[in-house]
Amino acid sequence: MKELFDENQILELGKALSSPIRLKIIRLLAENDGKNFNELAERLSITGSAITAHINQLEKAGILRVESTAGKHGMQKQCYINEWRFLIDFQEEKRQQNTFHAEIPIGSYCSYQANPTCGLATTEKNIGYYDDPRYFDDPEHIYAGILWLTEGYVEYRLPNYLAKNQTIGELQITQELSSEAPGFCEKWPSEIFFSLNDTILGSFVCPGDFGLKTGLYSPDWWVYGKNQYGMLKALVINHSGCYLDGQKISSFTIDDLHLSSSSEIRYRISAPDSGTGRGGMTLFGKGFGNYNQDIKCCYVLEEK
Repeated sequence: MKELFDENQILELGKALSSPIRLKIIRLLAENDGKNFNELAERLSITGSAITAHINQLEKAGILRVESTAGKHGMQKQCYINEWRFLIDFQEEKRQQNTFHAEIPIGSYCSYQANPTCGLATTEKNIGYYDDPRYFDDPEHIYAGILWLTEGYVEYRLPNYLAKNQTIGELQITQELSSEAPGFCEKWPSEIFFSLNDTILGSFVCPGDFGLKTGLYSPDWWVYGKNQYGMLKALVINHSGCYLDGQKISSFTIDDLHLSSSSEIRYRISAPDSGTGRGGMTLFGKGFGNYNQDIKCCYVLEEK
């Protein structure tokens, strides 16, 4: 997800999305990412020069990226979705002076419980053997770009840089998640929970463990048959409650945590035993999945 608060970036995005043809291009790439210019022009019944102009506008806005690849008749230009989600924040310019951003590597958990099927990998190799929870203690776990478990949790210590006269007015956390099935299974529902300092904030039911399409950022050696990508879930807790993707999931507020400059902030993502034989969770970090990010945090600070 790309956040936009600069006026010029917002205008470029608006221009790019103001054309029905450009919206059709995005939809075609959503169906099958990686089409070349000629394929798109043919599907839309427009000229090569027209498709080039439309793609240039989408690329300028950051929606698409263009790569040159070898084809049957020489080099050809392929189009890919560069960003699937955009967040426009008209208050960001005002708020950025009182915000702190951090990105927590998914492998830097401080505690865990992992029951098979389970495992973890870096962008270069698997860490140990599949379905052996002991490898979650391997020193290389801090470099993990993907981890999965059928039952259990991973917990992280979030940084606390509050001054003594400050408190947190809002905490935003985004991460890419899916269920965990042996191999993969598109219909494999799992209830995944979010907690702060041992307090459950809420949960969501992930519909499956997605693997029919290759993750946009997954390494070449991460072959078909494995977890490929997840859903980007945005958790927000503030003075009015706790929200997931904009929908209120609990009335628990940031004030209920009583955070201060000396507080620890422990964030847990868990998938308890569902009792159905299904469930689990997969957590995607940089170098895997569709979003190329670890756990992103944003603190909106307030004076006491």
